[in-house]
Amino acid sequence: MNELKKTLGAFSGTAMMLNVVLGTGLLILPGLAAKVSGLAAFWAWVAAAAVSIPLLWVFALLSALFPHTGGIAHIVGQTFGRRGFVAASLVFLGAVSLGLPSVALTGGYYYASLASAAGAPAWLADANLAALCLLGLACGLNLYAPDTARKIGASAAVLIGAFLCCMIAAGALALSVETTAAEAREKLHAIIAPAQLDWRAASAVFFMVFFAFTGWEVAVGMGGEFKNPSRNIPVAIAASFSIAVALSMGCVLLVLLAGPDTWHEAAFATLLPARFGGVLAAGAVLFITINLFAAIWSVSRLLFTLAGAGVLPPAIGRLSAGGAPRNAVLLFLAVGWSVLLAERASPLAVDDFLSYAGLNFFVLYGLMTLVAVCKLDGIIRKTLAGATFALVCALLIFSATPRGIVYPLALAGFGVIAIRAGRRPATRAQG
Repeated sequence: MNELKKTLGAFSGTAMMLNVVLGTGLLILPGLAAKVSGLAAFWAWVAAAAVSIPLLWVFALLSALFPHTGGIAHIVGQTFGRRGFVAASLVFLGAVSLGLPSVALTGGYYYASLASAAGAPAWLADANLAALCLLGLACGLNLYAPDTARKIGASAAVLIGAFLCCMIAAGALALSVETTAAEAREKLHAIIAPAQLDWRAASAVFFMVFFAFTGWEVAVGMGGEFKNPSRNIPVAIAASFSIAVALSMGCVLLVLLAGPDTWHEAAFATLLPARFGGVLAAGAVLFITINLFAAIWSVSRLLFTLAGAGVLPPAIGRLSAGGAPRNAVLLFLAVGWSVLLAERASPLAVDDFLSYAGLNFFVLYGLMTLVAVCKLDGIIRKTLAGATFALVCALLIFSATPRGIVYPLALAGFGVIAIRAGRRPATRAQG
């Protein structure tokens, strides 16, 4: 049968979700957000985490109700039909097509810093070349049989957690050498004091920061591979979110306390002592490769589903002898490499790509809350889903830029038009 096996339980599902969620958000966004908004960036992180809670509640309920490899697109299609399915698929693919190459490029930056410190020639220390290799490696790992890939993912999640805890501990130790306890308390008060909050500055980086709390919309594409999805999917979402928030806030506070010298793309490379630079860069490269591996797992499942639904060529929906969606993985590899090559000649920076990707994900979250209003039973659940939908709309109006919102709307519109155009010849033939 041309079907994916159910291999994920509560622990392995939590591990795979963590592998998707943890990554660029912790290595690059704390410094980038602080660079744009200063200390106000802290409240952008708090707001993004708070907004994620009702959204993930919706995700957990709908993913358990409609477990499928099509993820968000499949769930949206349950209410809005084939047009909604295709439109949501394109918005999602538009997000990951920018977001995941940006993740790879972040790994490229850390690799470049490691290679340069080791005296490598310029071509060998090129961040874009390293990103191409990292994306290729992550896709290669996805060509293993799903059960083998699941074991790799579970082991990798433990390594990621250990690496992040060690990185935060080493950063805090390095900071304590340069800062007295009284100075640290004074800085911390300046960061978290609501009276000094600049909402305009915080809102400027909200969608960039929100990218750090995306990943579950990618992870729900694993729903079709969960054993006992009604129990294991909500458990995996809740556990992975709790761990991600704790690690994220630790990284954010550390960077903000360290001061403006660390407010850039490679904050921890500056924060940690030079002797840890090689370890940090090597760990970051491994960390991001794992992050890409888990995300591509889910993206390839959506491409596999789109082929089965007749949206993509049937060849994309074929499985390898080991049961992996090989052609879907290779298709995304081609797209990701194309984006990385285009990025080199583009005036846009990594933070622009991440902002566009974060906004796309937020639009998808809005669609999910609308589906929840239609599909969930009980007045309390429907009311909570309606309030969450209103929150998403308010945040889009408050924070989204006209240029940013055009991207997901154009992708969704193209999907609807494509479906209509594809149906016309069949209608004439029947006539």
